[in-house]
Amino acid sequence: MKQNSIFLTAAFLLGVSVPGFSQKLQDNDTFVLNDSITIKVGDDLTIGKPSDFDFVNISQSKHGFGLGAIANAAGSVGSSVGLLGAESGHLKTAMTGIKVMNTANTVSNIGESSDAIAALNVSNKAKEIIGKKFRILRFKDEGNERRGHHVYAFVAGEGKTNYKIELYPAIESHEVIAVNENKLTSNN
Repeated sequence: MKQNSIFLTAAFLLGVSVPGFSQKLQDNDTFVLNDSITIKVGDDLTIGKPSDFDFVNISQSKHGFGLGAIANAAGSVGSSVGLLGAESGHLKTAMTGIKVMNTANTVSNIGESSDAIAALNVSNKAKEIIGKKFRILRFKDEGNERRGHHVYAFVAGEGKTNYKIELYPAIESHEVIAVNENKLTSNN
């Protein structure tokens, strides 16, 4: 009997000391975390370093849309338009090409050089996506009231590879470090 009361007291104290969080899908296109971070379909997520040898909250999606290929094609079109503008002397055309290319291409945004990323003690799969930007294609809410809800973002990767990201733990563990160039901060 005494063990049960000790267990209940410990469980209560643990429950009180763990910081709460609120994650919800406002609608099919908008995810809100702790009433302070809003992420929408079409936003770009910047990938940080894995929280272990490999990413824990980011995995390759089994059901890709092939939209990663469209993003890559947009990058190619952007560079072509930029070159066309530069060759023809049309500054506006060149600037449009550069904007398209910068938006569509993924870039390193975590302050690590490619040599520093290569030297990290993480998997080769993880090294491929560190610092990359992935466009959100859709959200999915899985789970129930008893087990809890988990909100995932399906994002367009490079080529035909898409990824599934569990948003809350990925943000908390810094596996996702920015949304649309805005650095995310967590309570950790």
